[in-house]
Amino acid sequence: MHQITAYTNSQTDCVLPSFGMGETKFQRAIATIMFTDVEDSTGLASALGLVETTRFMIEHFTLTRQVVVAQGGIVQNFTGDGVLALWLGSEMTPSETALKALAAVAELVPEISLGNAWKRSMGSLSRRIRIGLHSGEVMFVNDRQWDFSFLVGSEVNFARHVEQAGKRENGTGVDALVMVSGATLHLAGLATASIDPYKLVRLTPAELAHRQSVDWRRPCSRSRTMARANVGL
Repeated sequence: MHQITAYTNSQTDCVLPSFGMGETKFQRAIATIMFTDVEDSTGLASALGLVETTRFMIEHFTLTRQVVVAQGGIVQNFTGDGVLALWLGSEMTPSETALKALAAVAELVPEISLGNAWKRSMGSLSRRIRIGLHSGEVMFVNDRQWDFSFLVGSEVNFARHVEQAGKRENGTGVDALVMVSGATLHLAGLATASIDPYKLVRLTPAELAHRQSVDWRRPCSRSRTMARANVGL
């Protein structure tokens, strides 16, 4: 892991070009990145039609945004059938980025389950949501005047890979399938420094339920021991 470094435009404009006419800010920092994805969104759209699919996606986007923002994160982009969010290390410590992201996921998963249960009770279609978390160095580019931003870096690509890895997991009986990288677990104090940062670990609903009794935003020896026991680290 690299030490946090935040760059303002004045420090980087000789290397990184500005775009548009607005004020562009470059922030290079450790971040924890979250991708979500609605499984089989194509089949959902075919079954529901445009209007009801839009309603379905808005519900997912709204819930995810509320949870992410409440935990100090940024919703960077809506991907059409998912969300790209991050906790940026220029705004908090690297450890906090991971802890807040995990806390957000721990809150999001039961809300997804409740929403799916309600849909099924009403005879409506539900979908499992895949969630992936990864931590690493990124460049966050933000033009405030034009309200435009994007993320750059190979760690962003790997975060997407973490979420996509959920496709290979058995998702029977779960409404949300959560994959986390070794880098995120290490930053959160839930794994030793020897863990491969690109190791993929699935967190089960039972493990996420520890959020009810253990505040992941404040790691302690008990929570670290529980996490290692649960995920086999």
